[in-house]
Amino acid sequence: MSSVSKNHFIMRVLVTLAFVGLAFAGSIEKRFGVPIEVEDECNPTLGNATFAADPHNCQVFYICDHGWPKVTFCPADSIWSQTSRQDGRCDDPYLAVNDICGHIRPAAPPESLLGFTDPAYQRCDYQCPNTPECIAWVAKCDGVQHCGDGADEVNCAAPCDPQVCGAKT
Repeated sequence: MSSVSKNHFIMRVLVTLAFVGLAFAGSIEKRFGVPIEVEDECNPTLGNATFAADPHNCQVFYICDHGWPKVTFCPADSIWSQTSRQDGRCDDPYLAVNDICGHIRPAAPPESLLGFTDPAYQRCDYQCPNTPECIAWVAKCDGVQHCGDGADEVNCAAPCDPQVCGAKT
């Protein structure tokens, strides 16, 4: 066997072993840690979902953008509550339903604590441009930074001085 054909044979064996090794590698997560279940839900030929819940973290969900899962986080202590493949929202932990991540509703709080969580703040209307948080429109320009880099408070009107902006009586 000539040295060229010997090298060619060795290269073919190494390539074949590499493919066999990949085939038996076990659980695969693609796209930098996105769970394979999410990949399948977002895949237009398999799940064709608009949203996919993260199986490991109840505050994380993915927006499926043309088959590509984009990680998004629910604000504060809210939980992703998915009602269908095309609908869901960040919800109060006492109301959220998320069997995919194993969320178990906590015992109901005392009545004295009910009503302090404004459901309007738990929606996902504004995707922070540089960080994975997704916040409600009412949280944008409210004077509190909800995006990790404060993008939700950029280019906002200055707070109104009640003495100047107050209603005249």
